[in-house]
Amino acid sequence: MKKKNWLWLVLAIVLALIVWRFITGKKGDETRGGRGPQAVAVELAPVEIRDLDEVSNYSGNLRAYSSFVLAPKVSGQLTRLHVNIGDRIRKGQLIAELEDVLIRHEHEKALANLNQATSAFGEAQREVENTRQLLEREYISQGEYDAIYARFISEQSKLQVAQAAERAARFQLEQTRVIATWDGPGFSRVVGERFAVEGQLLSAGSPLVSILDISRLVADIEVIEADYRKIRIGQAAKISSDAWPQEAFAGRVARIAPILQEQSRQARVEIELPNPSEKLKPGMFIRVRLVHQSKQQVTVVPEAALYKHKGVEGVFVVNRDSLIVNFLPVETGISSDNLIEILSPSLSGEVVILGQDQLDEGSAIILPGRVENKGTRKGSPQ
Repeated sequence: MKKKNWLWLVLAIVLALIVWRFITGKKGDETRGGRGPQAVAVELAPVEIRDLDEVSNYSGNLRAYSSFVLAPKVSGQLTRLHVNIGDRIRKGQLIAELEDVLIRHEHEKALANLNQATSAFGEAQREVENTRQLLEREYISQGEYDAIYARFISEQSKLQVAQAAERAARFQLEQTRVIATWDGPGFSRVVGERFAVEGQLLSAGSPLVSILDISRLVADIEVIEADYRKIRIGQAAKISSDAWPQEAFAGRVARIAPILQEQSRQARVEIELPNPSEKLKPGMFIRVRLVHQSKQQVTVVPEAALYKHKGVEGVFVVNRDSLIVNFLPVETGISSDNLIEILSPSLSGEVVILGQDQLDEGSAIILPGRVENKGTRKGSPQ
């Protein structure tokens, strides 16, 4: 019986609380005087008329316009390396020397064989001339002449072999002196890396130093699929680097890869830029700014003003006198630096850039610096 009484008491208290909440809520609504939906605090930005560039920003790396690794064509011990990292070299300059004692001996041997073969050939040639005259006078038989002529042919072949051997030995000897040479413009370049030290035993093709042309550089960037169609050969680019934060370097798109990588869906774009002062160096991290198109005196709003309301993209335009907003669907154009072009309709005044998610057509707003007080706005007549 006592349990039943307690249960009825709890139910009575709960019911009393519900009734009290309903009454106080109704009074609160009456106190607010039926003001309707509460005004929303927002931030605004002006609609502007200005020039606008469609710009994309990328990051990438610099590399030398031209580079190659200099290596000896013969094996041998490196006796002298005349250059070091950062040295400027000229076309035709002696870079390194290899031990040449054995190769020099081989050349001397080949030269001696050549002299011997030359002498034997000369003797055989004179003998042929003499026997030809004897044959014409019928002092010797045709068989005797043919034997002498065969010896002449043999000596001629030996001479050719000796000449080839001497040329090969001379080439080997010349290759013990490693000379810097290259095709293309420019009479000087710079040593980028050194791969060998004096005294090291090198085989043919072992790298000695890398030679770079840094009077021009190439910036490699990766372009996403959406931007690929906007890139064109000759397009102007601005390059900046952390090493020279206050300077922008001009370049132009030189090459565009005809394929996109399957994994990244990006394509390589190469931008060439002159580097006469050689401030920029290969391997530097750079930022590239590409201007796709420029428009003059267009209507722009901040990108933050765009809002999809009931599935339609547009902006909330503000009436400053009534502090009421109206939603206006828009057609957009190019964008850059957080600004976007409005193609249509014609737009002026101010738009909402913060708080759109709480707005609807005809919503009242509160601006920064204005507060509501007893149904009136600060600055409006009392």
